Amino acid sequence: MSVDEMGSGEQAAADARDRIARRADDAEPRLPARPWTGAAGIQPLALAGTIAAIFASMFLTAALPRPAQVAIVIGLIGLGVAVFFAVRARWGREALHRRVAAAREAWCRRHGWRFEGDGDPDPFEIGIALPRGWRVLGARGRMRGPLAGGAEGRVETWALRALPGSTRGENGREIVVVPARASGLPGRGCFAVQGGVPTIDPLLVAPPWTDGRETAEPGWAEEVRGAVAAHRDMAFTAIVAHDRVVIFALDDPRLPTAMARLVLARTVAEIVSR
Repeated sequence: MSVDEMGSGEQAAADARDRIARRADDAEPRLPARPWTGAAGIQPLALAGTIAAIFASMFLTAALPRPAQVAIVIGLIGLGVAVFFAVRARWGREALHRRVAAAREAWCRRHGWRFEGDGDPDPFEIGIALPRGWRVLGARGRMRGPLAGGAEGRVETWALRALPGSTRGENGREIVVVPARASGLPGRGCFAVQGGVPTIDPLLVAPPWTDGRETAEPGWAEEVRGAVAAHRDMAFTAIVAHDRVVIFALDDPRLPTAMARLVLARTVAEIVSR
């Protein structure tokens, strides 16, 4: 492939990403970029703030009569409980899942996709994509639809819970899948490339089989790495299996992001299927 052909291909992919992102911009309701990361921390922060306020009030009201101190502490506890439930109602995981589902369903109606809602994750995809230390509670907000060239893309959110012994609790990861006919895969039958903004803990998006022990690489490996490196996103792993490409991403369920990830997955699928 010539340099000019490579450049035109990259430009075409960029143009496709822009077109799909513009189509997704009108999705309602508007979604936050990092809901699952935020939901994992916002409720503990509300609890910690309430406890801190109680201790501060005990220090600041030390000169008041004991009944007044007790009344203030009880009032703060009541306020803290109210704040906790208000935060959970607005930013808790279930509330966020409902907002994501509503946005995806509305987008599907406008663009001829099928909204399937919640369901079971694909066991094969769990095996090739899920990092160590997690289990999948379910696939939330699943949607499917046609891509360029007649292929079908799929978008869903995996609701995760840490395995016993971990302090991570619950979280979410974003999944996009497109079909492929990969050739030249290494002995383990999969190939993975990490991309996006680096994280402190790379295992947040890395499946356990990416341990670096595989020495043989398919002939298209560098081209896939180039496509992944050119994609601006949160931390993610692009996984190539014999019949599909899976993008496993840290966060951001917004429709423009999902569509851009589908374009990347489709680009990778075209590379590995030649």
